[in-house]
Amino acid sequence: MSLVCTLSPSPKPSSSQLLAEQVGAEFEKLGAEVETVRVADHDVRPGAELDMGDGDAWPARREKVMAADILLPATPIWLGHPDARFSLAPGAVTYWVGEAQQGTDYQDLDNTPEAVATTTHTLAVNAHHLAGQLRRTPYPPY
Repeated sequence: MSLVCTLSPSPKPSSSQLLAEQVGAEFEKLGAEVETVRVADHDVRPGAELDMGDGDAWPARREKVMAADILLPATPIWLGHPDARFSLAPGAVTYWVGEAQQGTDYQDLDNTPEAVATTTHTLAVNAHHLAGQLRRTPYPPY
């Protein structure tokens, strides 16, 4: 499952959405089913509770997150690294920051740079492998 945490709702273009779609395509090549949820498209309420009430859309999204073998949090790079108590496979990152001192957004590129395509493929292969291992032999409860 891809959880796209861009700050902009659809249909506004998003580099985080594009990268999540590209990783999803790599997962599909490996036989994995992929669902992408763009959080900004849902009425997810701020707060630290599982359900913030009053129409909060998070509980339904959370059920999907908890049921997923693989969770891909796609965030703008400046948001930092979220800590969601999930295992990250080696090389489980893909990104594009562009050339130094340039303002080109990833989604505005005509072609995916080879380095991004390679890291996107590596992310999908390693995460798919780890998910299979954990499905067969889960971590013990703590």
